Amino acid sequence: MAGHDPLDPASAVRSVLDYRASLSGEVKGLRIGLIRHFYETDNPANQVTRQGIANAVKVFEDLGCSVRELRLSPLADWAACGIMIMLSESYAIHEATLRERFGDYGEAFRDRMALAALVTGADYIQATRLRRELVAELATAMSHLDLVITAAAPSEAPTFDAVSKFAIFERPSLTMPFNVTGSPAMSVCCGYTEGGLPLAFQLVGKPFDEATVLNAAHAYERATSWRSIRPALSPT
Repeated sequence: MAGHDPLDPASAVRSVLDYRASLSGEVKGLRIGLIRHFYETDNPANQVTRQGIANAVKVFEDLGCSVRELRLSPLADWAACGIMIMLSESYAIHEATLRERFGDYGEAFRDRMALAALVTGADYIQATRLRRELVAELATAMSHLDLVITAAAPSEAPTFDAVSKFAIFERPSLTMPFNVTGSPAMSVCCGYTEGGLPLAFQLVGKPFDEATVLNAAHAYERATSWRSIRPALSPT
């Protein structure tokens, strides 16, 4: 996904770094912001997830990073902005085919797109305006930071039948803020539930600074045992 695409006018003209070469595992001195309110109040995570993130923060501090709390706009604002843009742009891509072959789409995607048909041009423009404000907010907040940490999900992965087709509207997504800003972000395992399902936090960097995100995740995995654990799979 890295590198310029001449067929995409929105693609950035940037040289591609050797990301593997930057995996030194040295993170001493990195400045990290912890967005705690995203997963404590805005979309409350379960206790085992919160503890996993707290333990991860301690690991980074032990590796020589400084961690301080960071507060941004409520998660609901980021989610509303991102969902409006996502629905509008997805519908624009699929509109013709939806009209001709509506029944050929999967139920969840099809019904979400049916809602997207009701979004107005004014709705989309207001969402893109809000996006510019949120991008600027995160850039300002990270002006003296190298990375941000927050939850990747409020819990371990749910079963398929526990997720409704409109789940994205029910609770604000913890990953949506960084879809809105286009920030490099990755999910990193920080433990397992008693049932053997993985827990995770997010590491988020500044635009085009994937190297720092990857190296921080690499350092964390070297300092913990989670990467070597393979959950037992049920024969069913």
